[in-house]
Amino acid sequence: MEAKKAQVQNMQEYIAGCQAFFEKVLTELLLRQPDDPAEFLQETLEAMPAEEKAQWTKKVTNQAVAAGVPAPRPQTSAAGRSTETVPLTADTVQVVLKLALNPGDDIKSEVFSVLGGLRDKGKVLPGCQSYEIFDEPDKDEVCVLQTWVNQEALDNYYDQPFFKEATPSFAGLLSASPDYNVYYPAGL
Repeated sequence: MEAKKAQVQNMQEYIAGCQAFFEKVLTELLLRQPDDPAEFLQETLEAMPAEEKAQWTKKVTNQAVAAGVPAPRPQTSAAGRSTETVPLTADTVQVVLKLALNPGDDIKSEVFSVLGGLRDKGKVLPGCQSYEIFDEPDKDEVCVLQTWVNQEALDNYYDQPFFKEATPSFAGLLSASPDYNVYYPAGL
């Protein structure tokens, strides 16, 4: 019985922590009344110092675990960014790109540099739900997973000048043609 009480108390503390965060953000939103609330929220989150983000994440995660909320299995990209589950609709587009690289750490670093630039610019485009880069440490291979709200959003990404400029940067870095596949949700 005591374990249940402790779990309930931890859950209440977890909810209070979440509530405090959202109250802070919503208060700012109400005070400033921006024309585009979604853009304001995005800018607020992006402007949050990395140390504050790390402290918040640690606090919320610790409280959630103590409250009995199962901790998600962490997945990280090559850049150390965590991947997130994104909502799927019948229009969702999932891109799986596998790149076989020429041998060498310098080659892999160059590929990560080009892909990182594409990811950073792609993630801010409308319709990008997820864009992550994964490394196969024991192989000269990289995998890119992208999730877009629909084909139009993906096509927009491919039409961007930064994408067209980056494509030639892969010359001499790949040992084979890219293994590129686009998938759509089944059964939705």
